Amino acid sequence: MVLNIVGIIVALAGVIGFFNNPIIGILETSTIQNIVYIILGLLILMSVMKGQAMLTKIIGIVFAILGILGFVLSGNTVLGIVESTTNVNSFNLIVGIIVLLIAFMNKGGSGHSAPQGGGMDNQQAPPQNPQM
Repeated sequence: MVLNIVGIIVALAGVIGFFNNPIIGILETSTIQNIVYIILGLLILMSVMKGQAMLTKIIGIVFAILGILGFVLSGNTVLGIVESTTNVNSFNLIVGIIVLLIAFMNKGGSGHSAPQGGGMDNQQAPPQNPQM
């Protein structure tokens, strides 16, 4: 559930960035950054729906790295793509940390608990009859 909300927020940040920049008066973004936010937000939503733990973790790592690099590197952009302001760097780092925490805490990284029973993996072997 939380990852769905994070995915929606990230994708909406990208869309809003095309019409109102800085976003909500806080995040200054470029056109490329808006596109990246839309793609990553949709990928978060897709990874949650499909239960793709590795994809979820990779997206979290990308956001965390962008946030860290933004604070460490000097200049106005990170890798020539992402605007480097304290607010943008904080947003990227917070999103990365949230996604990684949830992805590593939940089996499957989907934000949903693993199914309990009913699957092929949960079948029990028939009892052995020692009297034979």
